[in-house]
Amino acid sequence: HVAAGADWGIHSEPIANEVQVANLLEGGVIVQYNCVRATSDCAEIVDQLIAISERYPDAKLIIAPGPTVADARIALTALNRLEKLRSYRERPIVKFIEAHLNLPAK
Repeated sequence: HVAAGADWGIHSEPIANEVQVANLLEGGVIVQYNCVRATSDCAEIVDQLIAISERYPDAKLIIAPGPTVADARIALTALNRLEKLRSYRERPIVKFIEAHLNLPAK
């Protein structure tokens, strides 16, 4: 991994894996979506993810595209944790964020 992670918040470009690791080591949660943002169904997913992120201002949370996410539309990542969703479902996303947000590495 690298010494510094990406800025917390909303990203329009994918984040390199080694940069993501730095964010996860700081106790962050990364929510990635695997879809083409220009399509209407993807734009809706992105808007919903952004709305969720707005519930956690100043949190160590990233929303970003994840074109390399395999077998899922949404990937939720925290240190040593990964959950994949085939479609947008608010409840498991919120539950994951609240369970893992801002938990630093031991």
